[in-house]
Amino acid sequence: MLSVAATCAICSRTRCSAGEPPTIASRPVSDLIYPLLTESQNWYAEMLLKALGKEVAGSGSWDSGTAVVGRFLTDSVGVDTTAFSLHDGSGLSRSNLITPRAVVALLRYMRHHPGNAGFVRALPRPGSGTMNDRLVCTAADGRLEAKTGSLREVNALAGYLERPTGGPYIFDIVTNNHAASYASSVAQIDSLVIALAGGPKAPPAPGAQCAAGASH
Repeated sequence: MLSVAATCAICSRTRCSAGEPPTIASRPVSDLIYPLLTESQNWYAEMLLKALGKEVAGSGSWDSGTAVVGRFLTDSVGVDTTAFSLHDGSGLSRSNLITPRAVVALLRYMRHHPGNAGFVRALPRPGSGTMNDRLVCTAADGRLEAKTGSLREVNALAGYLERPTGGPYIFDIVTNNHAASYASSVAQIDSLVIALAGGPKAPPAPGAQCAAGASH
């Protein structure tokens, strides 16, 4: 739950006579991260980063927020400080750097976290959110929970692929500094996921109907 300072409706000031700013309680963070992850709502990501900086470090800035996240990655997740460089909350800055191994470590940490329900629920599945047109009717459909990521010349997919036994594959696939088209790069990533899932090498053509009995 986040608290946001607001103007008092009674005295029309940002600070009342009692000296404390009025606040408005937001929806739970577990609700706020749903559009952030499912639809890649970048503005939510930036505001949550600054809110973290304010709550933990006393300053609602990118520098404070990224410092808080960095300490979490090193102290709680166990990621080496050389494995990432954070500059915003959404990942849109090209100065952001993080290794696939660090992302997998974070996903493994969240997989076993007792408060992970909102996080896991918010990850897109084939046919939903930013994966609306990806991996539908494939061997990964119904077994995959993963976050997409795209910039010019960069595409990524990271998440969990459930196996019949033995727990999930936890993966992060990144194509970086490439000359391929978006469609070609995404198709190659999806083919790797399908191979992990034990299916055919190529995803079905866009708009193809699922075969009888196939998941969707």
